[in-house]
Amino acid sequence: MDLVRLQKVIADRGLCSRRQAEYLISEGKIKVNGLLVTELGTKVNPQDDRIEFLGKEVRAASSLVYYLFYKPKNVMSTLSDPQGRPCIQDYLHKNPTRVFPIGRLDFQSEGLMILTNDGNIAQRINHPSGRVQKVYHVEVQEVVTPEVLSCLKEGAVVEGDRVKPLSVRVLKESWLEFVLGEGRKREIRVICGAASLTVQKLIRVAIGSIEVSDLKPGQLKEISSSLVQKAFRSNLLT
Repeated sequence: MDLVRLQKVIADRGLCSRRQAEYLISEGKIKVNGLLVTELGTKVNPQDDRIEFLGKEVRAASSLVYYLFYKPKNVMSTLSDPQGRPCIQDYLHKNPTRVFPIGRLDFQSEGLMILTNDGNIAQRINHPSGRVQKVYHVEVQEVVTPEVLSCLKEGAVVEGDRVKPLSVRVLKESWLEFVLGEGRKREIRVICGAASLTVQKLIRVAIGSIEVSDLKPGQLKEISSSLVQKAFRSNLLT
């Protein structure tokens, strides 16, 4: 059997996304056949090699599951937090299947996230080449004039690169709608700050064609594999 990159095997078995698997490897939390592995280029035989995370074997998930989750404000979009802040795991205690979040929302933001144990779909949605659009509704404190709107459309420097939203428009009064492609860390907040706007509320309302709809903060809703495939098939990597 052909050898496969370690991070892909970890993601395929539903422990976490491929990007998160790379972090676990580089942090020295993964062993292969009893030996610590920190090299991201490491390849393994999925059939014969034993992969462990913190002393426990990483086995393939018995079935793939997909959930929509409304992340509340002031909750970490991770499964754990070294500072002890509330995180997504606090809402999964009754869920028997191990899942992980696709992408992130910052601590103060809220809205739609997808949770799954499908590492392939996570990689496809997260990868910039996937071109999966995310839609956000943002309440700001100030009045948005035509001049300010033009400034927002020009974007800002985020993580060393100038980025622009795919689109931004005024919804009503102090509410804006941003559509992002790749989505850099705190991108909308940085762009608003560059336009002298104060973000009061930031909600992600859609990922691709999947919308938050009537989901309430903290609520988890299972969706079918066919819905996920239909939503992302046309604009995801193969």
